[in-house]
Amino acid sequence: MTETKRGNGKALRRTAIMVVALAVVFEISLRFVGLGSPVLFVVDPKFGSFPKANQQLRRFFVDIKTNAFGMRSRPVSYAKLNGEYRILFVGDSVPFGTTYVDQMDIFPERIAAILNTNYKDSVTVLNASSPGWAPSNELGFIQARGIYGADMVVLVYNTKDLTQDFAAYRESPMTPIVNPSSATGELWSRYIQPRIFRPGTMVDPGSLTPEGRPSIADEARVMETIKATEQYVASHRAKFVILFSPAMTADVEKYRADWDRALLNLKNWAAEQGVPFLDMSKVMAAQSTALVYFDGIHLRQLGDGLVADAFVRWFEENKQ
Repeated sequence: MTETKRGNGKALRRTAIMVVALAVVFEISLRFVGLGSPVLFVVDPKFGSFPKANQQLRRFFVDIKTNAFGMRSRPVSYAKLNGEYRILFVGDSVPFGTTYVDQMDIFPERIAAILNTNYKDSVTVLNASSPGWAPSNELGFIQARGIYGADMVVLVYNTKDLTQDFAAYRESPMTPIVNPSSATGELWSRYIQPRIFRPGTMVDPGSLTPEGRPSIADEARVMETIKATEQYVASHRAKFVILFSPAMTADVEKYRADWDRALLNLKNWAAEQGVPFLDMSKVMAAQSTALVYFDGIHLRQLGDGLVADAFVRWFEENKQ
């Protein structure tokens, strides 16, 4: 009996050691792909959440960096240099890009690379964007932090932005303010648990806009926000530009006529005010949706490239 107990004890110890060793290997493997070190955010009631400054991450084999102002763009001083032309992109997760697209492949950085080559580094592109933002978050951000001396401010809107309400910060594994205790813990809380117990909830607030027919009242409220944004930018003697990235999701397609009406109203207002409106709808529609988007909203490398090329063509034809 004693020998049997000893044998069982040794077997249990060996099993425990193996389990611990496997757990360590699993944790290290997850760390290798970037889990355990997500993009971190800071919270401000004026504009919800925004990426934390000075992050340098390697996640899912792509680079993600934020500068001293929390922007996913190259380092820049707050004050503009003599002879420098600044373009400030403001938007949600579309210009921010996903953690599956490398820093240099998101369209604001592609635009920066092309214009830096064409204009010998006299053009600086800034990317003030954050997942989940609505037009009211974006207005709150520039009111709080200014436009960083920009000569041109490009507001990036997608289809669901046309009715989206202010996205207040909500605690979520999607927008962490501190690192998780372990990579294994992040895998469970961010990727496995929600898909098992709360399917469909692990998306940014912008994608949580209620499905169904777009509300005319919500559209009117957003329109007033966009007007206020244009007025704020104009008061800082900068050019206001709208870049529209269409959503190609099933719920949008179901009520396409209503969304198209909302888009046309925005376009008509922009035309009346002399606001340049860069609609990417035809550019995107010319390619396979599966090649352009991850999910009908967020862009793959091809989608980012299409937007960058279209913007550069427009910029070079219209730069003043």
